[in-house]
Amino acid sequence: MSAYFDNVTDHLDKIWDALDEYKEIIEGINATHDSLASNRINDILRVLTILGTVGTVLTVIVSIYGMNIPIPAAGRRRRQPACHCIRLDIDVGDDRPDALLLPPQALALNLRRVLLSILS
Repeated sequence: MSAYFDNVTDHLDKIWDALDEYKEIIEGINATHDSLASNRINDILRVLTILGTVGTVLTVIVSIYGMNIPIPAAGRRRRQPACHCIRLDIDVGDDRPDALLLPPQALALNLRRVLLSILS
């Protein structure tokens, strides 16, 4: 009877070793698949980042020159960047959430602060 159980335990050990080997093979294949998927996602995100960057710049340019109001110093090339900086600082330079809803006096003080920082 002991020879029978020794034979069964030998077969079980062989099966267990084969299962361990198959497990390692499957883990290697899974790691390879994850690596390939990660590389593909990185390629896609690289292209999307380039498109987003180009689109953001174009959106800013179109939003500035697409307004239906006269742009300050539009005919003067040297003053145009300063006017854009002032406009940007007035729009987003204030930390308060109601920065766009400030009364005209506060906007004038903000504009004065920006002009002083540019001139100094």
